Parts: sequence; C-alpha cells; structure tokens
Amino acid sequence: MVEELLDRSALVEATNSLLAFETALEKVKETRPHDLDWSALNVFDLLQTRKDNLYKRLIDVLESSLENAIQYNEAEHTMKIMQRPTVLFVCFRQLEMLPAQLAGVKRRIYKHLVTPFFNHCTTARFDIHDNELRLTTTQDVPGDACDMMTQLTTLLEFLSTHLLDTDQDIRHLFGNLILPEILKLLIDKGLSAAVPSSAAELHDFDRVAEEATLFEQRCVSDYGFLTPDQQPGLVKQYVDNIDMHFATKRSEKVLLEGRKVMLRRLYDVEDVGSQGRDHYQITQTPKLLSLLLADVMTEAGQLGPSHPVSARKLHAAVSDLLDLFRAIMPCYHRNHYLSHPAAALVFRNDCFWLANDLRVHFAKEKIFQEAATRLESLGKSWYEVVLAQRIQVLHAILDKTQGFAMIAENRQRQQECEEAIERAVYQVIQIAPAVRGVVDESLYMKLLSSIVDSVLSRLIGDVEHIHDIGAEDSHLIAVSFNSVLKLVDVFDGYEGQPATEPLVATLVPSWRKFWLVKDLLEMGLRDIMAKFRGGELFMFEKSELVGLICALFADTDLRSSMIREIQSAESMSSPSPMGTTEQSISSHDNNLQHAPATSTRPMTWAPEDEEDVDMSGWDDPDDDNIHAISQTPSHADNRFSIHPEDDHHDMSGWDDPEEKTSLPHEQQHQQSNLTSSSLSMGPEDDHVDMSGWDDPDDDVLDISPSHEPTPVTSNKTTTSIISPKEEEEDMSGWDDPDDKIEIPHHDAQPQTKPVDSKKMSILPKDTEDEDWSGWDD
Repeated sequence: MVEELLDRSALVEATNSLLAFETALEKVKETRPHDLDWSALNVFDLLQTRKDNLYKRLIDVLESSLENAIQYNEAEHTMKIMQRPTVLFVCFRQLEMLPAQLAGVKRRIYKHLVTPFFNHCTTARFDIHDNELRLTTTQDVPGDACDMMTQLTTLLEFLSTHLLDTDQDIRHLFGNLILPEILKLLIDKGLSAAVPSSAAELHDFDRVAEEATLFEQRCVSDYGFLTPDQQPGLVKQYVDNIDMHFATKRSEKVLLEGRKVMLRRLYDVEDVGSQGRDHYQITQTPKLLSLLLADVMTEAGQLGPSHPVSARKLHAAVSDLLDLFRAIMPCYHRNHYLSHPAAALVFRNDCFWLANDLRVHFAKEKIFQEAATRLESLGKSWYEVVLAQRIQVLHAILDKTQGFAMIAENRQRQQECEEAIERAVYQVIQIAPAVRGVVDESLYMKLLSSIVDSVLSRLIGDVEHIHDIGAEDSHLIAVSFNSVLKLVDVFDGYEGQPATEPLVATLVPSWRKFWLVKDLLEMGLRDIMAKFRGGELFMFEKSELVGLICALFADTDLRSSMIREIQSAESMSSPSPMGTTEQSISSHDNNLQHAPATSTRPMTWAPEDEEDVDMSGWDDPDDDNIHAISQTPSHADNRFSIHPEDDHHDMSGWDDPEEKTSLPHEQQHQQSNLTSSSLSMGPEDDHVDMSGWDDPDDDVLDISPSHEPTPVTSNKTTTSIISPKEEEEDMSGWDDPDDKIEIPHHDAQPQTKPVDSKKMSILPKDTEDEDWSGWDD
C-alpha cells in the first residue's frame, strides 16, 4: 500500500501509512507471549525488512522532491522556488527529520546568497522576480548599515512568502536556524562600521539604531522567525550598548594612532627648556602623544554627563596608550638606544617630559600620576643602562693595566699601564661633548661624576689589592695617575664657573681619596701617620689604610706600632674645619712637605740614668736639613734597617756623583719636593728624572761623628739601645738641639781650606750633664 501511494506521489498518505505499519509491528512485538521467540519466525523478519526498505524509499523521494522544489544557481546567485515545499516539511516533521532538512536548506541559502551578499554588502542588492530571488552588485554609491538592513529585509520577506507557509512552528524553527548568524554578520559588517569614532559623530548613530530596532521587530511580527520572548535580540542589545561600542572603537583608534607614532624611526631632536641648566633635547614622539592624549581627554570630558560609560572607557584608553609606549619603545628602538649614549639619554628625556606633562595637565587624576611615575622609572632605567654601559667599557680598558702587576719590570709594562689610563681618560673626555646639551646640566654633572668616580674607584681598588708594592713600583704607579688630572676639564662650565679641583672634589666622591692614594704611594710612614693623626685620611677604612701600609713598608716594629695605633683609634676622624677641601687639594699643587710625626708625650733623659733607654727612631730636629733616610718610604722590595747607633750610614743613591759635599738647604728642599706627589704634576710627565737614585757608582755621603759611642746591639732589626754607663760618656755624634751644624756651602770663591766633601763633623759642645729633654721622634 505504501508503494502505491509513493507511486501516486501521495507523500503525506504514504508517510502516514508507513508510520502506522511501523506502529503495528512494534505493538505485535510488545504483545507476544513470553515463551515465543520472534527471531525464530521468518515472517516477522520479513515484515521488519520490508518496513526498512519502504522507509528508505520514502526518504529518498522526499529529499528528491525538496531539491526539485528549491533550485539554486551558484553562478548567477539566484534562488528559485518551483513549488512551496510545505508538504515536504510536514512529512519530514512526522519522520522527525525536519531540523536536519531545514539545516540543509539554510546551508544552501548561505552558500548562494547570504555569504556573497556580506562579501559585497555595501554594493549588493536583492531583487525578487515572481518566485525567484536574485543577488546583484551595482556601481552605485556604497550603502551604509541602513541600506544593508533593507536588503536583508528583502531576503527574509522572500523566504517567508515563498518558502514557508503559515505554520508557526516551522517558521520559528527555520528562523532560529538562519537568523542568529545573519544578525551576527549584520553587526560585524554593518552596525560596528556605523559606530562613530569621534564624539561629534555620535548623534548620527541614532538613525542606525532606530532602523536596527525596526528590523528586529519585523523578524518577530511580520516573518515569525523569532518569538516575543526572544526580545531583545542581538541587534537591539548592540544598539542599546552604543556607549561602550563607541568608546571601544575610539580607544582602538587612539591606540592605533599612538602605535603609528611609536613605530616611526625618526630620531630628530628638538631643544626644550630655557637655555642654561634646564636645557635638554627630546624627539617629536612625546609631543605627538601628548596632543593625542589631550584630544581624548577633552572628548571624555564632553561625554561625561551624557555618556558616562564612554568617558570611563576613554580614560582607560589613555592609560593603555601609556602602557603601550612603555612596551613598544624600549623593544622596537632598542638597537638605536644602545648604539650611542646620547640616543638612550634622549629617550630618557622623552619619558620624563611625557611624565611631567601628565603631572601638569592631569594633576587630579590618580591613574595618570601613577602612569607618570612608571614613565619616570623607565627613563631612570635607561639612564642606568647608559651609565653601566660606559663603566663597562672603561673597566675593560683599565683591565689592560693588569692591576699594575710588574709595572717596574720593563718599560713596556709602564707604557701599557700609562696608555690604558690615558685611553680611559680619553674615553671619558669623548663622552662629555656627546651628552652635554642632550641632558640638563645637573644630570650631565651627575652622569659624568658617576663615570669619573667609577674610574677612580677602580684605580684605587687596583692599588689596594696589591699585596707588595716596591719603591719603584709605587713611583711608577703614581706617575701613571697624573693623566687623570685631565678629567677636571669635563666639569668645566658648571653653574657658569670654570672647573676647579675643589669643585670636582665636591662632585666626585672618590676624588680626594684618589689623590691621597697617589700621595701615600710616595710618602714615608711618618708622613702617613701625620696625616692620619691630623684627620686627613678620614675617607679610608681602617682595613684599607692598614693594607696600604703593609704593602708599602717592611715589617718592622715601627710599622707594627703604627698599625696598632690605627686599629686602636675609635674612628677615622674627619679633618678639622680649617682642613677644607680647597686646602687639602691645594696641598697637592704646592708640593707641601709634611713634617715627621712627633710624640705628644714629653721625654726626659739624663746621662745619670742607669737604665737602658731605647733611642730607636730619635733624631735631631735640626737634621731635617739633611736627606734623612727615615723620610724615604721603606718598601717591601727595598727593605733595610736604620740604627741610630750606626757609625756610617749607607747613603748610596742620595748624592750627586759630582758633588762631594752635602747639599745646601735650598737644594735639599727642592730635591725633597721631587719625591712628593702633587696634583700639579702634568699628565705629560712620562719620564721622571731618577738621576742620583740607587746609582752604585755614586759616592757615599759619610756622616761620621768624631767619637763613636759604644752601641748596644739588640736582636730586633729596627731598634737599638744606647746605655750611658758613665757620667762623662763620649756622646759624640749626638747633638744638642741648640748646637749648630757645620755644613760647608758651595761658594763662588775658592775656599781657603780644603774641605772633605764626604765627611761632616757634628760635635757637641758639652758632653757632661747634657740635657736631653725635648728629643722627639
């Protein structure tokens, strides 16, 4: 019977008959006796197979009829309804296949009509000719969102009129299948494009919002594709939330415009600030961003009363733009900033200029004050990068000194050390003009002070790490330090004043310490202790000072006592008010000699004393006019002991080979000045006149008393004991402070008596009851 109905195209009746036949089989199967096995009956199997074959044939007929009822032309983008498939939809619904079949219809409509329309939504048009819908493109002026909704209305009206009948269930089902995606495409392609990107155009969106609301209402009332409980739909929700959409679009536009500014590889600079200390350079980037931020904030202020959501969103966009600046600029322009110190410092200025602009124009906005702080942190980090980069370069240059190891070994090592220091100084001098004018005067001084301080600290550290410094080593190291004086010039013009050493000492923390280290390299132990007691070495730690003394001088009782004195001191006292920076540094210029340190405890000694008195280190105050060996530093590799009781002191190297007499007082003072360190020593003094120093062929200046006292030897190498055993002991050679020393002078006229140029007699007037009080160390 079902086959006959299918042959007559009675699809509804055939469907009903097949469903009735299936129901009868299920009913018979449910009412069978419990002891009956239907699988053993061939009749039931035959009926079941027959039903399945009829079911398959019915579906094939229905699907074939649906394809014939709706025809598509992909090339011409047309849809033609040959016969309304109402009967087919009823049959599919009875077979519970309607959703799947309508989904197939929806896919074909999208393929041939909807997708091509949205691909050319501004120029595409739908035209209805009887039972045919055609999509065409025109050359007219592109339409807007309202025109797009008009064309979609034509499409939905054709489907409602020619494809569907009045069955509301089928309409709702079809509408739920086809409308959601159409509405999303409408929002993405039409409504979002209609959202204005400026506050001035915001009122133009009202017409679009009205048309969108009307379009959605037609889908409910006219076409029956949506039910009333599905309101408001996607379109209505979108247009009602126009404030957020406008703010989002405006924010995206702001970020895109700002990003374009940030990605420019234009590094031209312009001067800002007044001429003088506040003058510096920036690029155009922060100014362009500042103008953009000002426009956005102006719009936010205008939208505040009527569109508060948009106003808040625009405030957030400004913060996002500043975050974008901090993310893009250091990464995208990294190579340029690292190529030269001036480039990185200009970016540092950009950050600070923009931060200051935020603080000035948006002082009441907390979010912008926090953003300004983050910008300043970014600028400071790039300043630190410049500083670290320069210090790394300078330290790499100073590495060639190898810590002044074996500097006295040969002339090549001396030149290597001197050239390394001079090259480091040259690098600093080259940095100065490159960054001056790029940053303001105070930052320039801060940068150069830090760089110079790093160089000086490195050199000080190299000296302090040497465990054994010989006499020649210390002299050569001190000479190599002379070129550092050129660094004074980089501070020229600070506060309109020429650079001076006192000024540099206030700017560079280790300046005074560096030159004191240079002085200590060529000072005697007594001179060092005099400075220590005077509070001039307050910038040294105790461990530093002890380390230098141990490296410079031999291990003697005198050195040990001095070290104990340093270690027992409560603190490294600072100099007195009179010992100002200018006085300290001017001492280098004047080559001042420091008198040996004296003990503050009064000493009294009489020949009648029966106890042995330790006279080591006691000399006559008037003997300062002679080249005293005690004023020469006892270095680790040139160590010797000096005993006051020695009759003949080996003074080799202290005398001019051609002069047989002791030097006059003025010449002695000049020669002594040659051994003292001074800041006035020019960097070009590469060679120091060392004539007369340790020349084995030089004659020895023999200072011998007329009567030799009987020395009492000791097992200590640095002390000697003089014991007056009798009241009238011969004290020849030990002079009273008031006695005069007979020193022959070189006169233009010939002397009447021959004078022994190698010997000089120091004779005391009285040898009995001699008053020895007042002898000091």
